[in-house]
Amino acid sequence: MTNGASASSTWCTRAGQRVHPKAVMAFVKAQFGSVEAPKQIEVWDDLQRSKVGKVTKPDIRAKLLAEQRKG
Repeated sequence: MTNGASASSTWCTRAGQRVHPKAVMAFVKAQFGSVEAPKQIEVWDDLQRSKVGKVTKPDIRAKLLAEQRKG
């Protein structure tokens, strides 16, 4: 990644479910190792989707970058 971005993972939970980023990180590290684990994990209530229901990755990437720039 040459633009200063770091690997991240974005999760969306079902209604009434909770996901703890630390638990997800521990699971990923146990399954794949710390080298493959993302540097940050975001848990959102909803992921942005297109009209046909696909997750819009460019919009998610833009939101993550905007949050990163804020602080």
